[in-house]
Amino acid sequence: TWTFDDGNGNTQTATQNVIVKDVTKPVITTLPTSSTIYCPNLPVFVTPTATDNCTVISLTSEDVRTNGSCVGTYSITRTWTATDAGGNITKASQTINVEDNTAPVPTTEFQTVINTTCAAVPEIPVLTFVDGCSEIAPTVVFTENIINNTETSYSIVRKWNVKDACNNAIDYIQTVNVDIITNVTTITVPEFINSINATQVDLTTYLPQDAPSNGTWVDINNSGILNGSILDPNNAATGDYTFQYNIETETCPISYVINLKIDQSFVLGCGTIFIHNAFTPNGDNLNEKFV
Repeated sequence: TWTFDDGNGNTQTATQNVIVKDVTKPVITTLPTSSTIYCPNLPVFVTPTATDNCTVISLTSEDVRTNGSCVGTYSITRTWTATDAGGNITKASQTINVEDNTAPVPTTEFQTVINTTCAAVPEIPVLTFVDGCSEIAPTVVFTENIINNTETSYSIVRKWNVKDACNNAIDYIQTVNVDIITNVTTITVPEFINSINATQVDLTTYLPQDAPSNGTWVDINNSGILNGSILDPNNAATGDYTFQYNIETETCPISYVINLKIDQSFVLGCGTIFIHNAFTPNGDNLNEKFV
């Protein structure tokens, strides 16, 4: 306001109004462009700085999450807002995309390769799996197959196919290499079997009472006197004979080996037996042997 005075008490005023406005928005430092990370990594955002040429400013942020096609995939956009005292606003955003490309992992330890015998094949381990990208339990499909099956060995392949909610799948495999060792029990029959006018013998009577009945008999000597489990010793030559009873089981084969002796002996009828107490092995072909 200007006042003019002519010196005689006469005055005059004039007024000029100057209005100062803050119309300049704050400035936010440049944020990174959109980026992609992979779970279970979490987004880490840059904190910018904001400046203004007039007044003190405030800087706030707000996050917006957008879910993707599966539970482990999403994006987060963080928007920063700088506001000065004049109400001028500047916004800046940073977006981080999170993708799930990681299959579940086991939380229990297990051996991938085991070498053992048929008598000590381990039980199927109970495995648990977790997904690092979600709390949804993975889908587990278990299979077991036998490969490389021979008379002396085979291998068991145990496979767990594990898949998460985003269809990330992986196979965890345990291979059990098994040596087949037959459990052999040898049975020796103490008394000999007479081959003269003898009755047939069922060899199963020599087996333990708990022996399985689904085995097969093998005539080790190929003597021709065994039919199934029935032994016909009539007219068999004197000697030692071996017969084997083999049983196939789900674990180890079982084999019973029967050793017995057949003798061409005979029993004299009732009467007096004269046993001479002397013989003359002198080459005259008389009484040469004592029997």
